Amino acid sequence: MNTKEITSYIEEYKKNIDWINSQEIYKWHAIKHFQDNFDINSQDLYSNLEVSLSKASNLLDSGYYYPKRMLLANVQKTPEKIRSLFQYLFNEELDILERIQVFHSELKSLNKENFGYDKNDYQDHRAIIVYLTLNYPERYFLYKFKMFKDFTSTINFPYTPIRGRIENIGQYLNICELIRNEIEKDNELIGIHESRLDKNCYRDKRHNVLTQDFIYAVVRYINKPQILQEKK
Repeated sequence: MNTKEITSYIEEYKKNIDWINSQEIYKWHAIKHFQDNFDINSQDLYSNLEVSLSKASNLLDSGYYYPKRMLLANVQKTPEKIRSLFQYLFNEELDILERIQVFHSELKSLNKENFGYDKNDYQDHRAIIVYLTLNYPERYFLYKFKMFKDFTSTINFPYTPIRGRIENIGQYLNICELIRNEIEKDNELIGIHESRLDKNCYRDKRHNVLTQDFIYAVVRYINKPQILQEKK
């Protein structure tokens, strides 16, 4: 990884942070709202999850992608089974990749029991990592396969993601750690970032959300300057 290239992107990120923030600040809002409301032991898990995920719509329901909708549909039918799956997913004593695979396969099977084979459950790696990040924002980083693939290509990272492979997650977490190390060297960026967070934002002390925001901004905005020019 070329650290000079990363530093150059950090400079571009700082220059455009006000507009990027206007598009992406919802992530910090969504995490704080989840942290303030989620209770795995709630007697009414459906209502609790419905409220807790209400500000995460852009992360979990967009276009033809409906993981939140289908999660809630399954909770409504089998709340205790979903509760046990989340308890397993959030058990940090177990291997992260194993937890993701089990949650994915078990919820897929449960969805078939509840709705047959016609309805997609949409509980892919992206959605599962959202749940993990909402619950443990100091440990995980929001994930999108295309974002990860485009970023590895952008910085010539020696790994080629292949859609659906669980190995992608471990590699993504590794690259996020490397990028976070570079971000935290820039005191100006950290100061700008801290000043943009309002009372409705989760204040991520380890800068995991900031790290993902930077990675996403590089591939979604900075490498597509026409978007920045059109939207300013």
